[in-house]
Amino acid sequence: MGILPSFESCPAVRAWEVEDYRIFPGGFFYRVRVDLKDGSVLHAREFQLNEIRNYSFHWQKSDGELICRWDDAPHYPDLETFPFHKHEGEKLLPSLPMNLDTVLEIVNAKFLSSSS
Repeated sequence: MGILPSFESCPAVRAWEVEDYRIFPGGFFYRVRVDLKDGSVLHAREFQLNEIRNYSFHWQKSDGELICRWDDAPHYPDLETFPFHKHEGEKLLPSLPMNLDTVLEIVNAKFLSSSS
């Protein structure tokens, strides 16, 4: 699991800090803070052990206001994409399963569209 190349190839990223990173038989865990050029912050956390996986990708403005959070916490069983979902402000929405590369693509697309 190489996460650093994802940051280096994303124009929206200003800096990042790997807060925790572990590889073990059958899996991995990481927690990363990504500072973006527009002042927003992405907190990324992912755990995988064999077939078990959970994640949270929390993107917020510099004042702490939520932009979007994708996660797979099993809180909303009636949601069509259960357990995968996202929070946009106060809205709860269905989501496909996410990974760090996909989240960075979304962040970067928003960054590029707002800077043009």
